[in-house]
Amino acid sequence: SHTLFGTPGMVPDEFHLVGYDFKRIDEKRYSFKKISG
Repeated sequence: SHTLFGTPGMVPDEFHLVGYDFKRIDEKRYSFKKISG
């Protein structure tokens, strides 16, 4: 997985980008992983 840094409210707690799954780690970090398939 990878980490995305951003300000609070930059992205929702959980959302789907094309081919990726994002989840909040804390108020400034989000993890994202490529969805297989």
